[in-house]
Amino acid sequence: MFAGSDKTIQLTLIGSLLQALLIVCVVLSNVLYERLGPRNLSILGTSLIFVGLLTTGEATKIWHFYLSLSITVGIGIALMYGMCLRCVPQWFIQKRATSFGIQGSVPSLFGLVLPFIIIQVNNTLGHKWIFRILGFIFLGAGSIAIGFMKDQPKKKNKDTLKTKRLKNFDLDVWKNRNMIIWIIVSPLAISARYVVYAFLPLCGTYLELSGTQAAATVSVMSGAEFVGRIALGILGDKIGHLNTNIISSFVCSIAILIIWMLANQFASLIGFSILCGFFGGAYTVLFPSVTSSIVSKEMYPSALNAMMGTNVLTIVLPLVASSLGTDNNSIGNDPFLLYKVVSGGIFALCGLLSCIIKFRMDRKIFAKI
Repeated sequence: MFAGSDKTIQLTLIGSLLQALLIVCVVLSNVLYERLGPRNLSILGTSLIFVGLLTTGEATKIWHFYLSLSITVGIGIALMYGMCLRCVPQWFIQKRATSFGIQGSVPSLFGLVLPFIIIQVNNTLGHKWIFRILGFIFLGAGSIAIGFMKDQPKKKNKDTLKTKRLKNFDLDVWKNRNMIIWIIVSPLAISARYVVYAFLPLCGTYLELSGTQAAATVSVMSGAEFVGRIALGILGDKIGHLNTNIISSFVCSIAILIIWMLANQFASLIGFSILCGFFGGAYTVLFPSVTSSIVSKEMYPSALNAMMGTNVLTIVLPLVASSLGTDNNSIGNDPFLLYKVVSGGIFALCGLLSCIIKFRMDRKIFAKI
C-alpha cells in the first residue's frame, strides 16, 4: 500500500507513537480508575480498541493509521493494561506473581498464533479483514474482562476525591531509594528485550536462513515466553519476586553474550530463542509484585505512574534502530555484535541493580524478596 524510502520512517512512527501512548496513558488509566472503576474503564478501553481496529482496516493514508491505530488503539490498550495493574493485585496476595504471569502470558500467545492467522486472512480476504477480525477478537476478550473485573469489596473510607488524586502523583515516591533504583531498571529491561526481538530475525537472515526459519526464531521465542511467564510467576511466589528477576536477568545476559554471540546456524538460534524467551519476560510479570513490596499500598499508584513516566525513554528505540541499520555500524565481522553486547550488558546491569535493591531490603542472601 505504501512504497518508497520516505515511508519507512513514517510507518515506523506508527508503532513508536502507539508504544508511547501505551506507556503514557497508563498514567491516565490510573486517574480514570478512581473516577470510573475497573468495569467502566474496561468498557471504555475495549470500545477504543474495537473502533480503532475497525477504522484501521479502512485507512488509506498514513495519518489515518496515526489516528486509528496509534492513538485510538494505543490509548485503549493502555487503559486496559493500567486497569489490570490496579485491579489484579487486590485479589491476589500470596499468588500475585502467578496471576500476573497468567495475565501477561496472553500477549505472548497472541504473538505465537496471530502471525499465522494474519498471513492466511491476508492471502484469502485481504488486509482490511485482518483488522476487522482482530477487532472482533479484542471485543470478545474485552467483554470477558468487563464481566469479571471489579474492585475487591472494602470498607468505605473518608478519603476525598482530592486525596485520591494526590495518591496518583505523590512525590514522596522519589524519596524511596529502592524505588528510584527499580524505576531505573524499568526502561532498561524493556529496552534489552526489544533489541533481542527486533534484531534476532534479522540476524537469522544475515546467516542466510530462509524467511520462514528467521520468522520461526521469533515465534519460538514467543512460545517460550508464554510458558516462561507463567512458570516465572509461580517461581516468584515460591522464592521471591525480586530473586526471580535477578536470576532471569543474569540468565538472559549469559544467553545473549555466549549462545547468541556464537550462534551461526538455525539450531543454535532456536536454542537461544527458547532460553531467552523463557526468561526474557520476567520483568513484565514480576514488576507489579516487586513494586508493591518496595512501596506501601497507598504509594503503589504513584510508583506505577513514575515507572511509566521513565518508560517513555524506550519509545525512541525503534527509530534509532531503523536509522542505524546494520551495514555501516558493524563491529568486526559481525554486523550484530553491537546489539548483542548492548542487550546482554543491559540485562546484566538490570540484574546488578536488582541485587542492590535486594541487599538494601535484606542482607541475607537467601531471603525471600
